[in-house]
Order: sequence, then C-alpha cells, then structure tokens
Amino acid sequence: MKTLKVNHAAVWILVLIHQIIGAAWYSPFLFAEKWMQLMGKSMQDFENADITPYIISIINAIVLNYAMAYLFKKLNVENFMRGMYYAFIFWFAFLFVELLTFNAFELRPVGLTLIDSGKSLVTFLISGLVLGTWKKFNSISTDA
Repeated sequence: MKTLKVNHAAVWILVLIHQIIGAAWYSPFLFAEKWMQLMGKSMQDFENADITPYIISIINAIVLNYAMAYLFKKLNVENFMRGMYYAFIFWFAFLFVELLTFNAFELRPVGLTLIDSGKSLVTFLISGLVLGTWKKFNSISTDA
C-alpha cells in the first residue's frame, strides 16, 4: 500500500519559484509603478532598504509550501486539479479575505489589495499545481 509523503524537493523548488514570481510581479515590467503609486511611495523610498523583507519572504515561502504539502498529504491530494482547487480555497479563505479586511481598515486602495493578493494567488496556484502533481509515496507493507 502507498501513502503520500511530503516532497521536500518540490517544496524547495517552489520556494525559489515564489521568489522569482515576487521579483517579477513587483518589477517595473509588471506592477512596480502602480504598486508604489497606490502605496504613496517612490523608488527613492526603497533605495536604502535592508535585506529583512527578502528574508521574511523566503521564510514565508518555506512555511507556506511545507504547510500546503502537509495538508495535501492529509487531504490525499493526488493530482494537479485537486491541488489547484485546494490552493485556491487556502488562498481565498486564509489570505485574500484577511488582506482585504486589513486594507479596508487601513483605508488602502482596493487596487493595492488586488496587486498584492494577485501575486499570492499566482504563487498559491503554482504551489497547488506542483505539489498536486509531483508526488512522493511511502511504501507500506501489508504483510503482517
């Protein structure tokens, strides 16, 4: 009998993918200018930024992908469609609604919420696709 187990290689590749998506998402080619405008910031505000946000982003990607891999194991997610389905539910219930609430109370523009949560939606769905597809199994002997 086979049982699912956490695929550590998939998790670590996803950590890297999350960083690449974040860098692209907030680059001048995509949403950097609109995001800064909605934040009321300019490039000069970020010129002397330290490494802390990058470290937090890496830790976030590690925690997110290990948690999702663990939940997929418990939910017996064995294909990319179910992986993406659950990833969407996790994103909507645990991230989007919460971020929308915080930003509403902070009087931030809805466009800012859409940019930030849109990046997360993409990373969650890619994680769901990869973790739902790239499976690892334990072989359990049924001889007793």
